[in-house]
Amino acid sequence: MNAKMKVLSLALVGVFGYAGAAMADCPAGPTTADGGAWSAKSTLGGTLAVTGANGGGLDGSECRLDTQITTNGPGVNAFVRDDSPNNEPRYRAQFYVDADALGSLTTIQSVKVLGATTTAGAENLTDVVRLSILGNLSGSTKNLGIFTACSGQSGGQCSASTPLAAGVNKIEIDWNQAAGTLKVWVNSNTEATATTTVTGNSAPWGGVDFATLGLAAPSAGFRSAHLNQVVKFDRFDSRRQTFIGF
Repeated sequence: MNAKMKVLSLALVGVFGYAGAAMADCPAGPTTADGGAWSAKSTLGGTLAVTGANGGGLDGSECRLDTQITTNGPGVNAFVRDDSPNNEPRYRAQFYVDADALGSLTTIQSVKVLGATTTAGAENLTDVVRLSILGNLSGSTKNLGIFTACSGQSGGQCSASTPLAAGVNKIEIDWNQAAGTLKVWVNSNTEATATTTVTGNSAPWGGVDFATLGLAAPSAGFRSAHLNQVVKFDRFDSRRQTFIGF
């Protein structure tokens, strides 16, 4: 198995097999069909826009992905999809996110930002990893909601949460099916000290078959209060084994 699965930055794919060269122009869109690096996209009641130029990316690169929900209705979304995983029993990924434009969020205002999904096992099309952004009771803090497939628990999942900082947050995950663990690093560059570790039995599910990045499954509270507010993403990278860091 190769250590690196795919780098899906938002600039054009270069001669070295990855995207994000400093001098590259921003592509017309996020999918390979229109110059980007992603396998597919979904914009049901939402929008995606590759934007930037002159260091407009969240890590100083040329491009970033702007996402927003524009319709208050069920099933709306705005995300990109990576089909390069193939029943992966170990899945590591990193991305940058800036959700400041959402303003205050409460506990009933949540939206999924990352899903790592299996098509086999206990239930088809199940997120073995799901990360969401939500608030707290007072609306003073944004939190990262962390969920993983977990046999024997309510809803078949184990969960945790950790605070997010203002501005750009650098998030990395390591899902290990054999160990039954999901490790999450938030603004941490030290592999030995994960920010949060969730432990449970994920053996009944299959490995990761695809991943999505963007906005999906917004709660009714989120849709009613945060339409047309942009969440920015950048620097998605996925691996099988090695810590990515920044």
